[in-house]
Amino acid sequence: MPQKKATDIAPISAEALRDLLHDIWHLYPKRDIPHLYQAAKRCVAQQLAEGATAQQLLSAAQEYARHVHREQTPPRYVKSLHLFYKDEMWRHFNVPRVHGLTREEWARSGRDTQEFDALATAQAQQTATAYQTGDAA
Repeated sequence: MPQKKATDIAPISAEALRDLLHDIWHLYPKRDIPHLYQAAKRCVAQQLAEGATAQQLLSAAQEYARHVHREQTPPRYVKSLHLFYKDEMWRHFNVPRVHGLTREEWARSGRDTQEFDALATAQAQQTATAYQTGDAA
């Protein structure tokens, strides 16, 4: 998927960024050493400025939390939140899900992948709109 140009990206308000970071903060796995809020805020804002969507950043945090739980990763080995985004590790965990299924799982269940793509796109647009308008809950 091609990266968006900085001029194609709708700016996110300070309040929307705060709400997005709040949601990420609660999804992201805890660790022994507390996460650094301001550093995480800067890194999330940077990823948004470079073309990432709120949905991508949220789903990556959620997928990483699943990974940590599934692998029973000790808290001391959980990647710090700000480095998860700064080092772009989040891209590895950016796996879109629709109704809890990845695209591959969707296809294996015999469903149409074009339907998955349409639903995933609509879901991403809905999330972006919610954060831009302040309706994210």
